[in-house]
Amino acid sequence: MKAGSQPMKACRSILALALAASICGCGGGEDPAALMASAKQYLQRRDFSASVIQLKNLLQKNPDNAEARYLLGVALLEQGDVVSAQIELDKAVRLGLSSDELQLALARTSLARGQADELLERFGSAVLSAPKANAELRALVGTAHLERAQPREAARAFDEALELDASNVTAQVGAARLAAARADLAGALSRLERALGAAPRSVPALLLKAELLAQQSQHDAAESVYRAAIDSAPAQLMPRRSLVEAERQVAQFHRTLQSYRFNWREKTFSIGAAYANFGVQEKHGPENLAQAYHEMNKRMT
Repeated sequence: MKAGSQPMKACRSILALALAASICGCGGGEDPAALMASAKQYLQRRDFSASVIQLKNLLQKNPDNAEARYLLGVALLEQGDVVSAQIELDKAVRLGLSSDELQLALARTSLARGQADELLERFGSAVLSAPKANAELRALVGTAHLERAQPREAARAFDEALELDASNVTAQVGAARLAAARADLAGALSRLERALGAAPRSVPALLLKAELLAQQSQHDAAESVYRAAIDSAPAQLMPRRSLVEAERQVAQFHRTLQSYRFNWREKTFSIGAAYANFGVQEKHGPENLAQAYHEMNKRMT
């Protein structure tokens, strides 16, 4: 092992130098138009890290490129760097960009930073030029109302968004959250299916669907959806954190069950015995426990 360690280190050093050289070469040899085209291609493929590199190279050549500032802000937002995203988007505004897409990016960034009040103050009564963009803005306003525990105002904004664009994913997810809060899980899941039909890789829709499935003890299905969210946004921490937390809650639930004891016919039994003796797997939910009890009772009577 020791004999091969030095060549391996040398190989890694060579690869690192080659990568650094290629990155530097991207900025030095390409003109701004080529860098912009490359960055947009990476954005379409959701390769946000590569897009950030290209856009920063472009901005080294032309720091006053408003579109590049906007796109860099979008890429950073997708990576979860909301502070840097806000800085770049504000620079785009100062450079004179005023597109619908920029306004939506600013609204999303406010939400991501937990600044629902700021979003409502800035965009609560704003109207964008394109119907679909305006629908998305109304949906973001509705989400901000949800964050402020204002369900009536949120419902009104979601309805306005869906009137403008019936396929708006943000509004469907928001309406699903309202349905879930009313304990209408079937209605919530129905809305989420519509949202995922329009945008199968929507992380908010996937995370909410996984959460609702877990609430119904469909843990295998929930895990699958959580992993789909991770695959859709590998650079984001939230899907991974959500999966870890869901697994922790299931594990805690089963530890609690297995430590519980009860008396029956002057004997003490543990729920853990039902799991061990009748093959109930830990990843399954309470519905399996009922079957275990049924089998246990048959054998004890």
